Formats: sequence, structure tokens, C-alpha cells
Amino acid sequence: MLPSDPVVRARGVDRSFMLPTGPVIALRGVDVDVAPTGITLLTGPSGCGKTTLLTLVTGAMVADRGTLEVCGTDIARLSARRRRRLRRRDLGIALARPSDNVVERIDVAANVKLVAELRNATFDLEAVLTPVGLGTRRHARIEALSGGEQQRLAVALALLGAPKLVILDEPTAELDASTGGDVVAYLREASKGAAVLIASHDPWLAEAADTVVVLEAGRRVA
Repeated sequence: MLPSDPVVRARGVDRSFMLPTGPVIALRGVDVDVAPTGITLLTGPSGCGKTTLLTLVTGAMVADRGTLEVCGTDIARLSARRRRRLRRRDLGIALARPSDNVVERIDVAANVKLVAELRNATFDLEAVLTPVGLGTRRHARIEALSGGEQQRLAVALALLGAPKLVILDEPTAELDASTGGDVVAYLREASKGAAVLIASHDPWLAEAADTVVVLEAGRRVA
């Protein structure tokens, strides 16, 4: 993989699900490239396939058809163990529900330490937490944090260890205008050295993005 190659290259990606009411097609022949730096935003109405595409990129599931290369590797050809290794080594991920990204029963600092150990990364606690407004909350237990604080912590954890690709699902959904603006600015700065792939309806993120991919009914329309 050359430094200028896309970190994500999707070609003709299809994905469907079987529900009690019948099959649902989530993605239909989607093509997407994600540059090695900058923000790529996936947007579109609810149910358009944004989260499904993010989930495929993380390797948590594989496409029905088409090819999806992540960090130069066809992710469908990897075993489950190697996909986990790829996620730990090269990807930073923050899911839409804040509580899914943190470990409860321990404090903020312990969450940072845990992620750093998993990624074999060194860190400065203040440098991790201050940009997302949590510098004074390092000893707070997770259950004492608001949803917005948990979401900001999830963003900070996703960026820890300088991953090649940061994947964020609705990272500002729980945030007010002030803290949301701060997080967008932080992501803008982080994207100078990494690829940031976001699914969101947020107009702040649309303004900050380098590339906007619009999905509708599982298809790329713009």
C-alpha cells in the first residue's frame, strides 16, 4: 500500500439482511474511496446504509458481494482473528451509542490506560483528555459521566495511538453546539495525519469534511 493509496476502497459493495418481514437490502453496489488523510463524511436519511457501510469497514461483518479493501487488505479474505488484529492495530472506532465504547465500573483514566495497552501505545493523559474537554474528569467513573461526556471520551479513545483510520458513527449526536464545535475542530486537526470516516447528519461535520458521500436507499447518489 502506497502512502497516497486510499485507506478504504469499496467497489460494488452489496449487503442485505433477513428480517421476519423479509429481506432488506442495506447497500446496493456502493463505490467509495477514503483518502489517507482528511475527513470523509457519509450522510443521507436514516436507513440509507451509513452504519452498515461503517460496520463493513470495521470488519465486524463482511459484504455479500463486491470488494472492500481496508489499509490495503481485502477484509473479506481475513480470518476473524486477523480482522480483530487489524482493528486493534490500525483502526480507531467509536460507535453511535456512547456506552458501547467505554468500560463501566472504572474511571476515565483507567479507560484510557486500557485502550493504550491494547494498542501498545504510549500516551499523555492530559493530551488525550484536554482536547475533548475532559481534562478535569480523569478520575470520574464512567457511570458519573453524561452521555455527551461519554461520547467525547469515545472520540478521544478512537484517536489514541495514532490509528491509520478513525471510524466514527454520529460522534456529535449527544453534544451541544459548543462542545460539538470543539470536537469537530479536534477531528479536523486529527485528520491532517489520519483518515477520518464519519457517518452523520451533522451540518457542522458536512462543513468540515473534505469529501461528502451521500447515500439513499443503499445507493451512492452524490
